[in-house]
Amino acid sequence: MCGSARARLQNVSGVLADDMGLGKTVQTIAFFAMLRRNALGKRARKRGGGGGGSGMPPMHLVVVPASVLSNWEGELERFAPHLEVAKYHGPLEARAEAKRRVRAAATRRAPVDVVLTTYTYFERESSGDDRKFFRSLDLDYLVLDEAHGVKNMKTSRWQNLKALKTRHRLLLSGTPVQNNLRELLVLLDFLSPHVFRFKGGGHGGGWGDEGRSDPIGELLSGLGLSEDGKASGDPAAMAAVRQVTRRRGGETAGTGSGA
Repeated sequence: MCGSARARLQNVSGVLADDMGLGKTVQTIAFFAMLRRNALGKRARKRGGGGGGSGMPPMHLVVVPASVLSNWEGELERFAPHLEVAKYHGPLEARAEAKRRVRAAATRRAPVDVVLTTYTYFERESSGDDRKFFRSLDLDYLVLDEAHGVKNMKTSRWQNLKALKTRHRLLLSGTPVQNNLRELLVLLDFLSPHVFRFKGGGHGGGWGDEGRSDPIGELLSGLGLSEDGKASGDPAAMAAVRQVTRRRGGETAGTGSGA
């Protein structure tokens, strides 16, 4: 939890990587409880000092496999019963009720801390209305459990989840990266799309150019690396990259000294 708190202070997203059974779910719940406490404390201080601002607790979206949905419900109730949880899953009527509750939270009539749902609604073509609802939410954290399911940027799951507008993202996984640079870069792109922009960045000529069929493969090749992190046998490419890196480093240093 301390790592997640530090990442938030630095305004970066992150990966919580522990083996199964070591408490990733509980750590995440405790983190949510801390964020709620901090928000309520800030609101109380503003009221005491006559300041403005709502100071309402932020809303988070947790996406999990359907097989562990009930476990998340139980853990939330057990370890943080004061958190308001809206489960978005099941038949149309149940989802409609969850929508009404979450939308009411947007007007601060009945705040919701956590919206709990499953990957199902980010995979099926028939779930377009559900995804539209999620995209309309003002979300602080997007948390993905068993996040090894977002290691392929060509899947509809990856693309639909990445389209969500959130301030921060947290991936939970026991095996986030298995000595594979491609998987690492895909996860980093998902966590910080404004930094990497491998796909759909809309900045033509960069790695976000939609015309590139395999931008990560091109990047690794240019670095002289294979997906397992080993040298690919192209010393000329690596020498060129090192030369550019040194040149840019010198230009940055020169700019800093002249400021």
